[in-house]
Amino acid sequence: MDRMLPLIYLLCLMQPSVQWTHVSFRTWFPRTSTRVFSQQSQTVQQIFESRRSDCFRNLVQGQGTPKKEILNCHFVTPPTRRPVATASKPLYLVGFSKPAATLLNLDPSQSRSELFLAAFCGADTQPTVPSNPPFASVYGCHCGNQYFGQLGDGRAVTILETENEITGQRYEVQLKGSTTTPFSRGFDGRAALRGCIRELLGSEGLASLGVPTQRVLSVVGTNDFINRPWYSDNSPLKNSPQKFPPDRMVSERAAVLTRFASSFLRFGHFEIHYMRGEHDLLKKLILHAFEVEFPEVLSNPSAPSFDEQVKFFVHEVVDRQAKLVAEWLRVGYTQGNMNSDNTAIGGYTLDLGPFAFMEKYDRHFQPFTSDKSGHYAFTAQPSAVLVALQIWTNAVVSVLDDDGLAKSIVANVPALFRDLFMYYWTEVRKKKLGLSLWNTQTDQDLWADLEELMSDTPHGVDYTVFFARLKEVGDVGDLERKLFDAFYFFDVDDGKSLEEKWLSRWRDWLARYCERIAEEPLESRLRVMSQNNPNIIPRNWMMYECYMAAGGRGDDRRDTRPGQDFEFSSLDAIMTSLEHFNEVEICSDLRFLERTPKEYQGKPGLAFLS
Repeated sequence: MDRMLPLIYLLCLMQPSVQWTHVSFRTWFPRTSTRVFSQQSQTVQQIFESRRSDCFRNLVQGQGTPKKEILNCHFVTPPTRRPVATASKPLYLVGFSKPAATLLNLDPSQSRSELFLAAFCGADTQPTVPSNPPFASVYGCHCGNQYFGQLGDGRAVTILETENEITGQRYEVQLKGSTTTPFSRGFDGRAALRGCIRELLGSEGLASLGVPTQRVLSVVGTNDFINRPWYSDNSPLKNSPQKFPPDRMVSERAAVLTRFASSFLRFGHFEIHYMRGEHDLLKKLILHAFEVEFPEVLSNPSAPSFDEQVKFFVHEVVDRQAKLVAEWLRVGYTQGNMNSDNTAIGGYTLDLGPFAFMEKYDRHFQPFTSDKSGHYAFTAQPSAVLVALQIWTNAVVSVLDDDGLAKSIVANVPALFRDLFMYYWTEVRKKKLGLSLWNTQTDQDLWADLEELMSDTPHGVDYTVFFARLKEVGDVGDLERKLFDAFYFFDVDDGKSLEEKWLSRWRDWLARYCERIAEEPLESRLRVMSQNNPNIIPRNWMMYECYMAAGGRGDDRRDTRPGQDFEFSSLDAIMTSLEHFNEVEICSDLRFLERTPKEYQGKPGLAFLS
C-alpha cells in the first residue's frame, strides 16, 4: 500500500516573530509515572510544585518561526507568558465545578484565591517549573475526505500533567483563551466569556448525564474585551426560516477556561504526520497514545508485536467512538463540528463549540450554520464518525511492517463500527423505553413509529421532556395528563387541541407501549428510565441567561462595569440542577423541567449559531 503522501495545504501562520521551541511528543510523557497527589486534597501551589520535572529528558528541539509551517515535532513551547491581569483589570472567578475539582484532587476552597485565578488564567504570576513549561501541540484537520493541512492549538496550551493518586487516572490540563501560539493563524488567542460559559455548562452537563466528555474546572474572567462575530437584535434575517451566520462584530468580555481530560489527542494529531510522511513521529505518537489512553494495549497478551498492538488499538478506538455517539443520541446532543481536529481518540466529547442539545425532535437537527449540507446533523453523527475513523485508521496503519495486516485492519473498520454502534444504540433505545430485553422486530417498530410521530406532529415534540414524562405513564389517558407537556403545539395554538388524526396515532402508539411495558417489573423499569432519560439538559436558552447575567452579552450595549460586579448565581443554579438531573426537588427553576420558553424558540444564537 502507498504509505507516503505529499505535504499539502501549507498554512502561513501570521504570528509575532518570536522563537518557539519544538518538542517531540514522546519526550513529554515518559513511560515511568509519578503519582503527584496524596489522598488529601491539595492546594494550587502543591499541585504545580508536584508536576513532573523529567518531561524534557531526551529532549528533541529546534528553532522555528511561527510564520511558517512547523515540521518535525509534536509540540512547541512558548518562551514567555503574556500577562493578562493588571491592577486596573483584576481577575475574577466566573464559574467553578466542584465535581471536576474532585477528580483533580483539588481543594475547592482554593477556587477564590488569587493564586488559583493566576494559575488557571495564564497570568505571569502563574506557578511554574522551569523544566516543565506549557506547550501547544500541532495537528491537522480532515473535514470529511478533504484535508485542510496544519491547524494546531491556536488558543489552548497544556499547563499541567498530573495523576490522581486515589484513582490512578492521569489528566492533562489545558488553558483555553490565555495566549496566542504559533498555530493561532492570525487570530488573537483569546476566548469570549459567552463561549467559556457554554463550554463549562455543556461539558459538566454531559458528565452529569453520564456521557464521556472533557471536564471543565473553571472559567476566570479577565476584565478586558475582544471582538467577535455575533447576531444583532434587529437583523433583517431574524424571522427567516433559514439558519444564518452572525451578521456583525460585537465587543464581548474575555475569559480563560481550564479544561482537562485523560489526553487531548485528536484524530488530527495522527493525520498530520501521515500526510507529511513523518512516520517516525507518527509511531512515537501511537506509542504515547498506548501509554496515556490505552494501557490495555500494552498489557494485552494476544498482541505481543507492535503491529498486533496497533490492530487492537484501532479496535478500541472504534469501540469508544461507537459508544460515544450512541450516548450523544441518548441525551439529544449534537456536536455541531465533527472535523478530525474536534474528535478525541479517547472516545469523549471534545471542543464544545457550535454544539446544542436538541429540543424539538428533528432527525436533521444541526445548530452549526456552517454545515449547510447537514453532514454532522443529529442522526448523521454515526456516519460522520465512521468517515473520520476510516481516515484516521488509514493514517495509523501506515507505520505497520505487515502490509497485509494493515489493509485488513482498514477494510474491517466499517463493519466493526456498524456492529458496535448498533449494539450500543440498541442498549440506548432499550433503556430509554424501559425495556429489559430488546425484541428485535417488535421493539424496532415501536421505536421507529415513535420517531416518526415525534418528527411529524405539528410544531414538534420536545425530546427530553417527552422521555422524562414517558416513565410516568401507565395507560392511554396519560397522553393528555403527562405527554402533552412535551408538545410545542400548545405554544402556538394555545387552548386548542390536536387534530383527531394525531390524537388517534398517539393513542395507538401509547396503547402498544403500555402493553409492552406491562411485561416489565415496575421498580427496575423506573430506575433504568430515570438514569437514562434526564429531566434537565443544558439548553441554549439556559446558557444564554447565564452569560447575559454574567456580563457576556454580545451586542453594542457594552457594559464597562467590573466583571466581578455581575451576577453568577444563575450559573451555579444550573450547575447544581444538572448535577442532580433527576432530583426535581433540587431544581431551582421549574422552567428547566419544561419545553423551551416561547420567547427563546427560533432565536438566532440559540436555535442555531456559529
